[in-house]
Amino acid sequence: MKIYIIPLIYSCLLLTLLGCDNKQSDYKIIINNYINNGQYDVAPHSKLIKKQRFEGSYFGTIETNADGLITFYNLNDKKVYFDYQQSQYMIKNQELSKYKINVDDKQNIVSITDSSGNEVIRSTYDEQGRVVKLENSIIGGSNYLFINQITYKNELVVERYYEIFDKTDEANIVPLYLNKKQYFYNAEKQLINSVEHAFIAQNGQYESNEHNQLIPTEQLNCVYDDPNQYGDWTKLYCLNEQEETKRFILRSFEYYD
Repeated sequence: MKIYIIPLIYSCLLLTLLGCDNKQSDYKIIINNYINNGQYDVAPHSKLIKKQRFEGSYFGTIETNADGLITFYNLNDKKVYFDYQQSQYMIKNQELSKYKINVDDKQNIVSITDSSGNEVIRSTYDEQGRVVKLENSIIGGSNYLFINQITYKNELVVERYYEIFDKTDEANIVPLYLNKKQYFYNAEKQLINSVEHAFIAQNGQYESNEHNQLIPTEQLNCVYDDPNQYGDWTKLYCLNEQEETKRFILRSFEYYD
């Protein structure tokens, strides 16, 4: 199985995305949309992004509609399209696969179903309308389950807990991979750092020490650098414990007026 993970991105300042007369929940919908697409690290800070491009360790593009919701993204050879008017979610890799988008009354994605009506993606929200859990069985096919859990503090995402399971059937779900990521911000609530720990399971078990703490196979310390005039980072680099560069990304933008 080949897996691509994009790194694994309020106040009146942030509400300039939609104008300070808009409700805070409108911006929350945009953040939910990015999280539902695995793109929190690259969500807009203070102005709606029309298109953004990534170059470096991976190559990609994200496009949105005038409401700030993602309509297209690609990562290397994978392309994903959203048609909200037709309620369609489409993946183009070797062939085009179509799914149905199901949303709530605020246009948050609650699930995506296949042609037989089976849920292949399900999003769970807390009482404040923030997505806190995402279950996805599309990325690696029906034999794999991806679960992404989100923790917030003061309306900002502070931790992402991402796990991949081998799912032969409902009764047999075996852990394969775990990624824990913590996010850190400056006084302007701009994303500036993250710490990422990766764990690879052997025979369904993660290695642990005598204190029953999991032992990571890799740790990355990432810096989101050179923010532009709208507070969006333009350079990302991640170092391992030996201070070797393991990930480097340049990011460019087109904004809505």
